[in-house]
Amino acid sequence: MATIKRLASDTMWYGLSSMVGRAINILLFPIITGALSVAEFGSYSYLYSFVAVAFVMYTLRLETAYFRFEKNPSKENSHYSQSLIVIAGLSMILSGLIFVFATPIAAVLGLPLSYSPFVQMLAIILLFDAINEIPFAKLRLESRPRRFAFIKITMILVNVFIIVFLFKICPALIDAGYTGFEKIYRPEHNMAYLFGANVASSFFAFILLWSQWKSFVLELNISIIKKMLKYSLPLTIVGLAGIINETTDRIFLRKILPYDSETVYEIIGIYSGNYKIAMFIALFTQAFRYAAEPFFFQQQYKSDSNILYGKITTYYTIFTAFGFLAVGLTLPWLQDFMLDKPDYKSGYWVTPVILLANLFLGIYYNLSVWYKLTDKTHYGMVISLIGAAITIVGNIVLIPIIGYMGSAFTTLLCYAAMTVISFIMGRKHYPFAIEFPKIGFILFLTFGSYLIYEILWHHSTFDSGWWMAMRIVFFFIPLIIYAYWDREQIIQILKGKL
Repeated sequence: MATIKRLASDTMWYGLSSMVGRAINILLFPIITGALSVAEFGSYSYLYSFVAVAFVMYTLRLETAYFRFEKNPSKENSHYSQSLIVIAGLSMILSGLIFVFATPIAAVLGLPLSYSPFVQMLAIILLFDAINEIPFAKLRLESRPRRFAFIKITMILVNVFIIVFLFKICPALIDAGYTGFEKIYRPEHNMAYLFGANVASSFFAFILLWSQWKSFVLELNISIIKKMLKYSLPLTIVGLAGIINETTDRIFLRKILPYDSETVYEIIGIYSGNYKIAMFIALFTQAFRYAAEPFFFQQQYKSDSNILYGKITTYYTIFTAFGFLAVGLTLPWLQDFMLDKPDYKSGYWVTPVILLANLFLGIYYNLSVWYKLTDKTHYGMVISLIGAAITIVGNIVLIPIIGYMGSAFTTLLCYAAMTVISFIMGRKHYPFAIEFPKIGFILFLTFGSYLIYEILWHHSTFDSGWWMAMRIVFFFIPLIIYAYWDREQIIQILKGKL
């Protein structure tokens, strides 16, 4: 089982692109929240909440079907070509419709008609991102994480350069008296600049992925397309239900909160800003999924695969638990750094709840591989629909009682329930050797340390310097205890024996 070390290596490279990209975006976050009002940032987040839903419809989860059926990506490319044909054709149709009907779409979403150009820009972003999805999947299946990371980081740097140039360099040059730059940068166009930067980065990724199109053959094969769609369409429902779980909280907040439009968007902005801090764990989860999805399909026929998957679940949980602890202990500093306005402070408790929710979501991703390996993707659809129902009911019930914290707790309840349901159902079809004692021990260590910290932090009068030292203690003591307790297996993994 030396494959755990290989998976960790691939995850590191995929994580490099995700984490470097997110780190850069974190540096941009104060620039963006400083350039936009809280209400504008709320409407910006609200509009982007629909992008994830649209993206699932653009791709139909064909990247997972590609992993399932493309046995040798260096020789056989029929599934690759058919996936690209379907996605490219569907994307051009959908983006064309969105572009033409941008104004009525903005009206239906409850946005000002002045947002129509932003809807059109999103149509272009979706077009290129969807077409790029299968070439990126090909890199993952070929175990080329370095190339994957290079392209992802480059497209992020393009986005960063445009935003920094427009929001920082141009205003500084204008203030210094340089003429001509006032024609390039106008503060009233800040929203358009943000969307335009995303258009440019998505197009640049398309250019960098052009070499992946060499193996593309424009030859329609209906039988292959039917086989792939039969597998992927239930996963499309899984994806849509997942998006409901992740993004519709902003929609429910907008519809249910009993305030005027500007106040509601300010509340959504506070919730979204603190929600984004919790995305540090989501970064690792995304990197892990990039590496693990093709990996799981490649390992499924080995005799010890169920033991391997169980150990992977354990070490994923360990890593994310310490991620939860690291973010939770530094949350006051992260709020000051990432959120440029004091209004965001009131959303402090959103972050730890969403952190915990994302930890459960990552465990669910590990456990849910059983229905992909056994071609029982309809079970995944059922689990995700249950999660979507919990999300809808939870938001409707809890938002009127506790406001945006109702959305946060609903997210936690949804992902925890999906994790339990997937485990119970999966035991009958593809049982993993889950290491419950080890997982329970690490959760006890990390959550216990965090709870003690929060109780002391909110009920003490010590100065901030003392607490900076204590945060280090609260992080490293559980880490040292775990490392000593599990030292033998850690050494085996480092030596490549696991």
